[in-house]
Amino acid sequence: MIKSQSKRKAFRLGRFISMVTVIVILIGAGVLLLPRIEWSPSSEQDTAVIGVPSAVPQETDTPDPTETSEENRQRTLATTEDEQFRLYVMPESEGTGGYSQVVIESDTGEVRHFDWRLTDDTPAFAPTLQLSDLNNDDVNELIVILSNSNPSGVLTQELHVLKASDLTEMPVPSAGKYLEQNVDSQVIQLNGYVWIRLNVNGQIYEKAVDSKMMEAWGDKIDFNYSIKYTVQTPRDRTYATVDAVIGAGAEKIKFGSMDVNYTLTEQGIVIDPTSFHIEDELAGEIPLHAIQAGEEYIALRDKENEVDLLASLGKPIKQSIKQLGPDAGTFNGMYTKSLTYEGLELMLYSAKGDIYYLVNMRVTDKRYATSLGIQVGDSAQRVNEVYPFIEIAKDGRTPPRNFAYALSNDFYINLYIDIKNDMVKELYFEYLID
Repeated sequence: MIKSQSKRKAFRLGRFISMVTVIVILIGAGVLLLPRIEWSPSSEQDTAVIGVPSAVPQETDTPDPTETSEENRQRTLATTEDEQFRLYVMPESEGTGGYSQVVIESDTGEVRHFDWRLTDDTPAFAPTLQLSDLNNDDVNELIVILSNSNPSGVLTQELHVLKASDLTEMPVPSAGKYLEQNVDSQVIQLNGYVWIRLNVNGQIYEKAVDSKMMEAWGDKIDFNYSIKYTVQTPRDRTYATVDAVIGAGAEKIKFGSMDVNYTLTEQGIVIDPTSFHIEDELAGEIPLHAIQAGEEYIALRDKENEVDLLASLGKPIKQSIKQLGPDAGTFNGMYTKSLTYEGLELMLYSAKGDIYYLVNMRVTDKRYATSLGIQVGDSAQRVNEVYPFIEIAKDGRTPPRNFAYALSNDFYINLYIDIKNDMVKELYFEYLID
């Protein structure tokens, strides 16, 4: 009996030891969670509260969700090719009209804030950062080109130039304002058409346009409508292409474009106009070197396969084709075609005898008027009224009795209006082949 009781005691002791061992292992592994005992003060006595959290706030390491790093708040929009400089904006500068502040940073840690405006940050309006040596001193300047849209929704740009060493901004003259002040232009409304004239360092560009194309024309060419900048490498040339437009509002017509170079001198950044490119053909343009044929115009340089002379003028009285020989010099082997009508003679040229284009017209009858309405028999005064910039031809003859007017005195293409006794005697259109 005693022996049996001893066995039971030993068994119970072994079970107790085993249970304790398992509990210790589970607690160490974090599997078994025991009730937490915390002490809460009482007005009467200290009482053990089991499983109730303490009312005292506990400190935690949870980050504030509104906090972000300075780098995450920056939105990079452009970098130089070598990543030495970057351009970024901050969200707080964003408004309904885009961004009101731009930041430039160098890889050396130099940072500058600029009150430049960006109306749009989509790829079509993305700013650019480029390095260019504007004064050829082997030290680059930092060129910043910002793209925005004007009130009419047209892309236009602005140029900023910074010293690469410390990001100091240098004053940049406005290309549009410079051309507006230094290039002479005139827009004159006449009877049924508008005369546009531009003088670029003595080179004259002019056109006539149907006045019904728009309601408001203004009196000068607008150079502030659209300006775009280009940094050309490896020549290190920075230049602006400035659109020259006429008219007002959405009906503006592009007359051409002017290129101006930007260079850095001891006096600062200066502008140098280089060239003007006139539009080949404007909407509603009336060709100046042309005659009226019904509702059509026949103009110098027209190709015979593009204008129906038979439909416009009828069958010529006489027609001849001739191939030029060695005595024609550089034109040896070329072909000429002459067409004769009553009061009108046409001369056409062709390199191979297949496609002819018009190079001369001589008018001696009032049935054929110029594109602007001058015809044989009109007075010299009317010629001056219709062609406001016509000049005296440089052929030695002088007014008032026997002389000629020249429309532009251009070496290659011109209209001569022969005057005799104060009346138009002949109209002669000439295009010299280069």
